[in-house]
Amino acid sequence: MKKMLTAAGLLVFLLGGLAAAQKTLVPILSLQVDDTEKGKKVTYGYLLGGIQNGRFLTAKTAAARLKGDRNFSLVDLGTPLKGAFSFGALQKGGEFCEDAYYYMPEIDAVGTVAIGAGAGWTLTPRSVKTASLTDNGSKKAVADALKLKGLAKSPVEIKQAFEADLDGDGADETVLIAHHLAPDADERPAGGSYSLVMVRKKTGAKTANILVGGSFPRKTDDYFDGEYKLAGIVDLNGDGKMELVVEVWGYEENWVQVYRLTAGKPSVIKELTYYCGV
Repeated sequence: MKKMLTAAGLLVFLLGGLAAAQKTLVPILSLQVDDTEKGKKVTYGYLLGGIQNGRFLTAKTAAARLKGDRNFSLVDLGTPLKGAFSFGALQKGGEFCEDAYYYMPEIDAVGTVAIGAGAGWTLTPRSVKTASLTDNGSKKAVADALKLKGLAKSPVEIKQAFEADLDGDGADETVLIAHHLAPDADERPAGGSYSLVMVRKKTGAKTANILVGGSFPRKTDDYFDGEYKLAGIVDLNGDGKMELVVEVWGYEENWVQVYRLTAGKPSVIKELTYYCGV
């Protein structure tokens, strides 16, 4: 009985510590890195939203609560950077991105995601490693997904592949980004183009191929989101599970979406979004 009480007390202590850490708003940013004469720099930090008291907040709500200069911890896709970085004051979007909020830090660092430096938890609780772009199992998984979308003739082109234990169950998942733009596509992609995000999750001897998101135009005049690109594999709320931060680059528009897996099912965290387009 004494051991059970001790374990319960420890759990309460840990949960209480996490709740205390989240009483202060922790902003979440997607970063843009540009080449300059002196090398690569983070030039923009787009506010996706924030986390406070265990709840995700929209960018608009978070922006109303953010005051003054802010320090941020940076993650380069899945690798945390040492130290904290000052981003200056938050700014409001202009003519084409009027609902967006952003920072212009101009810092000499390369990162893809930024979290308020007062987060109080490990942003990458488990390692993120690059994986093979030519693995036969991954290629077949993408090919099978394309067949289901009516794009069996589209070539399999895996652009990014990473391995990480997203949910903390002790087994690595494989995160894939595959993208193909039909060769005769101009400003609007021809049919057969696609871009997708997939997670391959192993359970024992079986592997589930989970289509997380994507765009699959079958005709030239079908709408195409654009190219999906993985920007981060990060724990955004301190629950020990890692979310996927995904950029989408379309024609005269771009946005960022955050996905999470719950019991093997993907969903979009609607509060954490960024959009800019003409």
